Amino acid sequence: MASGADFLKGGKHGAVLVAGKGAQSRVTRMLLGTLSPKMPPNGQLKPEEIAAIRAWIDQGAHVTTAALKSNATATITRPIGKTIAVAAPVTSLAFSPDGTTLAIGVYREVQFWSIRASAPALTTNWKGHLDTIRSLAYSRDGALLAAGGGMPGVAGEVRIRDIATGKECSVLGEHTDVVNGLAFSPDAHRLATGSADKSVRIWEIPSGKQTALMRDHSEAVLGMCWSPDGKVAASCGADASIKIWDPVAGKRIYSISAHDGPINSIQFSPDGKGLLTCGADKTARQWNYGADSSSQARVLSGHTMYVLSGAYSPDGKLAASCSSDGTVSIWKVADGSRLAVLKDAADWLYCVGFSPDSKQVAAGCWNGDVLIWDAADYKLLKRFSTAPLRRPVGTLANIKQ
Repeated sequence: MASGADFLKGGKHGAVLVAGKGAQSRVTRMLLGTLSPKMPPNGQLKPEEIAAIRAWIDQGAHVTTAALKSNATATITRPIGKTIAVAAPVTSLAFSPDGTTLAIGVYREVQFWSIRASAPALTTNWKGHLDTIRSLAYSRDGALLAAGGGMPGVAGEVRIRDIATGKECSVLGEHTDVVNGLAFSPDAHRLATGSADKSVRIWEIPSGKQTALMRDHSEAVLGMCWSPDGKVAASCGADASIKIWDPVAGKRIYSISAHDGPINSIQFSPDGKGLLTCGADKTARQWNYGADSSSQARVLSGHTMYVLSGAYSPDGKLAASCSSDGTVSIWKVADGSRLAVLKDAADWLYCVGFSPDSKQVAAGCWNGDVLIWDAADYKLLKRFSTAPLRRPVGTLANIKQ
């Protein structure tokens, strides 16, 4: 395949894409491994790279005349001017500690939704972010909310909001690529961040002073969490590893080769004795955490595509995982049995989390929907859509053919 024209033409099995239908297109399914042969043959693209290709197809798979020339490095450029209203994918979410509000990360903004009533209501927006909000975390007392994101390949960004005043109190911009994961320490005096620049950083709160910079991942850091006792931080990444950190000394304690591919999320169990990880190998995994080493407790299998996010219920009895297969799985932590598969979403699910009382589980969808289920009987309680945004119609900028 040497040109854009060759790509759009397809091969002996027909077209590789259907404009406007990214999820159904052959190229997307082959990149995800749900259609053989899996591509690329000797590796795999990162979830965000596959999402970018799918977004280009969803927007019509347009290319310029220049991009159709027989040139393997032709650049696709974005047309200017024409826009349509679309709902942005929900890429992160977090329940407020009091359970009244769901913070939702979308493109360039965080939305705050009141969820106590039967019909959720958008109460306010937190705007001014550089790009997609990739991670959200409340401090344990609910006083602060941190949002991680930035501009891919350009700059990472963490913004911290004072919930009582509704004002930003810090902007942390030392990462050189997007911030994919972040977590407050239990006392909210520190913030751990993990970035596509392969680094983990520890920040003092509220001063915003960086107290540790740790570079031991060989690929992008995709997830970040803090132990309940505040003694260690843990990260996961595209290098298929888990790393346990001493946040005071700024050193790695130990590392685990954990999945057969990128690990998209990581979380400590509420009692601090376990870890939950979710990976591109279509599995979630439970780990027995130890101060000197961790061992795999069990593999949670059943998803048919990438598992993009996972969470423990605050009471420690359940775990949830969501996937680009459009489902949420509910697992019993004690034995790893799958209690339910929630299939109400219309598209890929990027993020999942439990309410503070462990009674509800929420997930965010590619099409802009947020879904909330009852965590006991698994019935869908609420579904609502993020506010539409104006987006350019056409191709993604600077994607090399």
